[in-house]
Amino acid sequence: MADDAPSEAASSAFTANMVEIVQRQADEHRHTQQLLVDELKRQRDEYKEERDAWKRRCEQAEAQLATQRESGQLTPRTLVWSGGLYYETVSHNKPHGTGVLRTLDGQRKRYEGAWKDGHFDGEGTSYHRNCTREYQGQFARGNRHGSGTLFNSDGSTACDGQWANGAMVGDGIERRLPWESCHYEGPLRNGTPHGSGTAHWPKGGTSEGRWEDGQVVGEGKAEKLPLKDGKTYTGPLQDGLPHGDGVSYYNNSLKCYEGQWEARFPPGTDRSRILDRVKKELGRIPEWLPDE
Repeated sequence: MADDAPSEAASSAFTANMVEIVQRQADEHRHTQQLLVDELKRQRDEYKEERDAWKRRCEQAEAQLATQRESGQLTPRTLVWSGGLYYETVSHNKPHGTGVLRTLDGQRKRYEGAWKDGHFDGEGTSYHRNCTREYQGQFARGNRHGSGTLFNSDGSTACDGQWANGAMVGDGIERRLPWESCHYEGPLRNGTPHGSGTAHWPKGGTSEGRWEDGQVVGEGKAEKLPLKDGKTYTGPLQDGLPHGDGVSYYNNSLKCYEGQWEARFPPGTDRSRILDRVKKELGRIPEWLPDE
């Protein structure tokens, strides 16, 4: 009997220890569960607040829309406008808000963006006849006005800059925009070439130099610059004209003349004969051709 007493005591201690462990684990589990419940309640309350906020916004928007419709503002409609079909919001029978102008057959988009009192006004995009972007930026009363980018019909960028009443103003960058009989690439001022730029001529010729208010000034250089007689010129330029040690080529790429040039003509050229022939064919002497 004496030996059984320690065994019973040890068994009771073990049982008490196990009960304590189980109780502790149960308490930890209940604590973890309570934390999870509290977190879910917090998320539920946040979602309810967001839902109620969105509900209030929707109710306010619906009330404003109803008021505007009663007053004849921002009514979604389709109407004939400016030689085309206009789709979207209208105020007092005029495009107003955001909408799209298409051709009368509805096949081609002409303009998409903001409107005000029947005019392009705000951010918008106009389109070429082939449906590529023509201009993207700001408008005012139907004209390009503010920051905007002009695009060529092939989708390439033509120029970036500031616009006022449909014309470029201030400084800008022009990229391959037609300029007279060539394409000019370089900086602009008030919509005209101004600064160091490059003229890209048909059939791959180029001329580089400095421009001031649309006129070429000072020294420059040319590569296959087209001449009016079908030849091309490669060499230095002065005020946009061949000047210095240069070479002219026939249209079959054979060399025609190599040496010094002065104001477009090689030395010893009978200028009066050339001028007479040009005047006879064109009816006038072009501004670019020196008459002295």
